[in-house]
Amino acid sequence: MSTLAVNVRKLARRVLEPLAYRVDGSFVTPSNISLSLTNRCNLKCPTCNYWQTPASAKDSELSLDEMVRLLTQLREWLGPYQIGLTGGEPFLRPEIFDLMRHAARLGVRLGTVNNGSLLPPRRIEELREVVDRPDNPLDVISFSLNHLDPAKHDKTRGVTGSADKVFKAIDALNYPGRPFRLTISTIVMGYNLDSLPDLVRWAREKGLDGVTFQIYYFQSGNDEYVPGWFRNDPFWDDDREKIDRGIDELIALRRQGAPITNLAQHLEMMRGYLKDPEARIDIPCRVGIANFDVEPNGDVRLCDVMKTVGNIRETHPREIWAGVLAAERRREIHGCEAVCRIKTCNFRKPLTAIALEQLGVR
Repeated sequence: MSTLAVNVRKLARRVLEPLAYRVDGSFVTPSNISLSLTNRCNLKCPTCNYWQTPASAKDSELSLDEMVRLLTQLREWLGPYQIGLTGGEPFLRPEIFDLMRHAARLGVRLGTVNNGSLLPPRRIEELREVVDRPDNPLDVISFSLNHLDPAKHDKTRGVTGSADKVFKAIDALNYPGRPFRLTISTIVMGYNLDSLPDLVRWAREKGLDGVTFQIYYFQSGNDEYVPGWFRNDPFWDDDREKIDRGIDELIALRRQGAPITNLAQHLEMMRGYLKDPEARIDIPCRVGIANFDVEPNGDVRLCDVMKTVGNIRETHPREIWAGVLAAERRREIHGCEAVCRIKTCNFRKPLTAIALEQLGVR
C-alpha cells in the first residue's frame, strides 16, 4: 500500500476531527499509531528513565506472533495505515526485521526512531535486504541526535561513543536512491539550543529528509510528574536571549526551505515553553481521538502519561478504541491542561499544511 494512500486517508479523517473532539470521538479511527517493542534501552540518557527498565521486563514483551497478529487486526480494521515502531530502543528486539517483513506482506507502512547504536554493518545489510525490494514497508527511519559535537551528544546519551555510532549509521543508510525517508529527531533544550541551526544546516547538506524537534519535557518513562523538575536540571537553560536567538534562527531556516518538519507555529510555542515551562498553554489536546499507543506488554494508552485503556492480548484493538475505558480517558484528556500538549504527539498541523505536503509544497 502506497504512502499516498495512507496520507489521503489521514487527510479525509482530519476533516472529521473537529467534530470528534467535541463528542466521544470513537467514531473516527486513530491516526497516530505506535507499537513500543521494548522499554529496555542500551544507552543511559539522563533525560529518560527507560534505560532503568530491568532486563526481566523482556519476559512480558509481546512475541513476534502477537505483534504480527496486532498488525493484521489493525489492517483489517483500519485499511491502509502507518505504524511507528518505538521503544526504549526498538533495535534491541532482533525480531524487528521479521516484523518488517510481515508488515510488507500486509501492505502496512512503517516508521521507526532509534538511537543509532545498534546498527553495525551486518544489521545495516539486513535492513537493506528488507527495504531494497518492491514491497519495502519502511516509510521513514529517524535517528535521535541531540548535538553535532560528539562529546556533547554523548553527554545526553550517558554512554561514550554513542555519537560515533549514530553518525556511521546515518552515513550507511544515506545511500543514493534509498526508498525511505531518513530523518533526525532532536530534543530542544537549553543545553543544545545554540547548536540546533548548525544541525539543521548539516542535515540539509547531507540530503536528509527532515529534522523534527521535540521539547525537553519531564523524563520519558516517568509517569509521576514532579513540579519544578527543570530548576536544577543540568540540561535546562532559561536564558531568554539565548532562547529567542535560537528559535528565531530555526524559524528563519524553515522559511528558507530548510528540512524542519515542525511548523513555525509549533516552534513559537516552544519559545514560550522554554521561557516558562509551567505556564498555561491555550491549545486543546487531541491525543484522545488520534493516538493508539501499544506498550511492550500489550497495554494500550491514548496518552502516554494517563492510565491504560485495555490490552491487545485480551481484546481486539477496535473494541479497545470504542470501549468504556477509552471514553473515560478521552473525557480526562479533554479537560487536561498539562504543558506536555505541545509535544509532537499532540501538535496538529492545519489541513492546508497537510494538503500542501501531498503536493510537495512545504
